Amino acid sequence: MKVRELFQSVRQKYLAHFETVIAEARRPDARLMIEKAMRSTELEGKLAGTPMLGLPFRGDLFLVKDGEEPEERVVDAGRMINFEPFALEWQNGLLVETYPFSWNRLEVRVPNLSPQELDRAEAPLRRALVDWFDVWFEADREREGVFLGVTHYLSDPETWTPESENTQGTQFQIDLGSAPVSSLFALFDALGAVGPARVEIGLAS
Repeated sequence: MKVRELFQSVRQKYLAHFETVIAEARRPDARLMIEKAMRSTELEGKLAGTPMLGLPFRGDLFLVKDGEEPEERVVDAGRMINFEPFALEWQNGLLVETYPFSWNRLEVRVPNLSPQELDRAEAPLRRALVDWFDVWFEADREREGVFLGVTHYLSDPETWTPESENTQGTQFQIDLGSAPVSSLFALFDALGAVGPARVEIGLAS
């Protein structure tokens, strides 16, 4: 199976489950909000954000009844599609060590990079991640069909200590939402353009 076909299968498994959850949640006395960009009154109507990167995020599904607080439904992909780990040599020289993952919970690990190096707003990797996320989050996009074709979440970076290495690295998590496979390829482009020679994605254990 080709890489694009494999990633498409991972994405489709999640979206098929998402559609099932939507169908089961529908009821005549309520409406659904799907892939809703989160807003906060404390932020004066601005999109709510992660503490360090300040990025907005999307809720999977909300059930809304008149006069009641919206009820959030978190959609999880469940069991992952299992495949043998492989190394993907991306076109910009980036080596992507790929392990099984869920479309809504993609772990990304960058060796030999401390999370503190991303504290600066002008840090190249931070800027690349934020720019990538801004494109695929598309906060003002109108719905076309059931899904928006957008990412939902990019976490703040955390420290990662590889078992086989003495140095620390950085890890973060991405909920790719309903974004297409091309969004993941665009992430590889963005990462490779700012210097890491190698990254890991998925669950290595």
